[in-house]
Parts: sequence; structure tokens; C-alpha cells
Amino acid sequence: MSVKEIETAIMDLPAAEVGVLVTWLDEYYASLWDQEIEDDVNAGRFDALSAEINEEYAMRDLSARKPHHQAALTAIQNGKYANVLTSGDSLPSDAFAASKAKEKAHEERRWVQ
Repeated sequence: MSVKEIETAIMDLPAAEVGVLVTWLDEYYASLWDQEIEDDVNAGRFDALSAEINEEYAMRDLSARKPHHQAALTAIQNGKYANVLTSGDSLPSDAFAASKAKEKAHEERRWVQ
């Protein structure tokens, strides 16, 4: 089946089913991304970044945190890449992760209605 045929089939779906499909595609795409990140972590591609993040966190110099560090911390906080952190301390991204989960739940409800 070609992409064009899939697009045509999607346009024939009722709105509720399109919402279910969008949610599934989002989760599927996220799982592909998660696997890519996990493979990178396991290959040691984040070792230097992890050391730098852990150093910043140990110093509690949160004002100096770089944006890409926050993204890495969020992924780590979500529990998928626990082997990146060497300390058992909790991270300050709990509120951010919770807000993203709340946004996703809201978006899913919006598509189903």
C-alpha cells in the first residue's frame, strides 16, 4: 500500500477514528524515538552530557542549565534511561513531566470527542 493510498483511506475515516489513529501514530513515533535515544544511551553517546548534567545538578546551579540538558533530564526523569544517572536523587523536571502527561491526556480526550 502506498502513502497516497493510506492518505486517501484516512480521509474516508470518521473524525473519531482519525483521532484514535493520530494518538496511535503519535505513540508509535514516540516509541521509535525512544528506541533511538535508548540505543544512543547504551552506546555511550550521552556519557559526556550525563556527566555534565550530574555535575550541574550536584552544584544545584539550575540557572545555568542549557535547554538541551532539560530535554535530557526530562527523558531520564520519565524512567526510560535510568542507567544514565549515577545518583538516586530526584530531578527538578517532575513538574514538567507531569504537565506534559496532562497535556497529552487532554489532547487525547479532544480527539475522541
